[in-house]
Amino acid sequence: LGDEGSGYFIGLEALKAVTRDYDGMASAPALRDALATRFDLGSRFRIIEAVYRQQFPIASLAPLVLDLAAQSDSVSCAILKRAASLLVDQIGSALSQMGDTPVHIVLAGGLLEHENSYKATFLTELMSRFPHVQIQAPLFSPVHGAVMMALHDRRV
Repeated sequence: LGDEGSGYFIGLEALKAVTRDYDGMASAPALRDALATRFDLGSRFRIIEAVYRQQFPIASLAPLVLDLAAQSDSVSCAILKRAASLLVDQIGSALSQMGDTPVHIVLAGGLLEHENSYKATFLTELMSRFPHVQIQAPLFSPVHGAVMMALHDRRV
């Protein structure tokens, strides 16, 4: 349910950072200004209205966080670091249940399929904690995987 490491998680963390900035609890000027300029989210009220009344697509903020992290914005870099760390925690949980078997990991999803600051942060975290895992290209396309899952579900 947490969806740690996803675009939604990254977008939600950005919104939290900016609302903390508006509340005077933290400072996130680059994110605050970018949300105001790019998404017309220039106040705490506007953010709350967009999220709760207009079903704002929170995951759509992830590219903004990636852009700001690439420009060395410390708040955005910290968000990506936390997201990557939590995603690697999930991998660690799975690895602990697998024993000593060699493990190959496929990177899937828009944030990890392309070169960007999040992917770099994730890979650094992953390899520092689990240097024995190997990154592998997917064997099939997502569509092929969906068809295989659908066929499997029909047999159950």
